[in-house]
Amino acid sequence: MKTTPEPEPEPKLQEAKSVKAVVLVARTQIRGHHKGKGARITLDADKARQLAAEKKIRILNS
Repeated sequence: MKTTPEPEPEPKLQEAKSVKAVVLVARTQIRGHHKGKGARITLDADKARQLAAEKKIRILNS
């Protein structure tokens, strides 16, 4: 009788301090600078989540 191996626990991802994101809106002021649509930016994770919730940026790495 074969025993099914126990599934390995998923590794806990360490919370990223900064994330890369792409700007979705034509012009928005992020960190005191105007960024155009399509600009790649690096933000701290908390601010990035807030802007992503407002649909201003899309986070690329999570």
